[in-house]
Amino acid sequence: FVKPEMVSSTEFTEIEQSQIYNYPNPVSGSTRFNINLGSNYSQCESIQINIFDIKGQLVKSIYSADNNGQGKFNTETWNAADEAGNPLSAAVYFYSITAQDNSGNINTIAAKSNIQIR
Repeated sequence: FVKPEMVSSTEFTEIEQSQIYNYPNPVSGSTRFNINLGSNYSQCESIQINIFDIKGQLVKSIYSADNNGQGKFNTETWNAADEAGNPLSAAVYFYSITAQDNSGNINTIAAKSNIQIR
């Protein structure tokens, strides 16, 4: 999985909130993402989490290659800053995940959750 500038998805999948979350949320300083994509993604080597502001503008992309062979990923601690390292304003942010499945299809996965920055 290459860190792309833009990914065109072959499928849009939704997963349950219990399968993807960041803790703590609301975020006061930093947070980590825990993602369980299940057996369809057990051979996936990396994922990309895209974080958007309320206007739909991409503010941060986080990559994780921490797969234990079961479709589970845990990110490094994120300091709630944008790509330039500027702290994000207090607001609600949304995120999606891009992952490549075992068949080589690139999927965008909808998170039924959001991030609240305090």
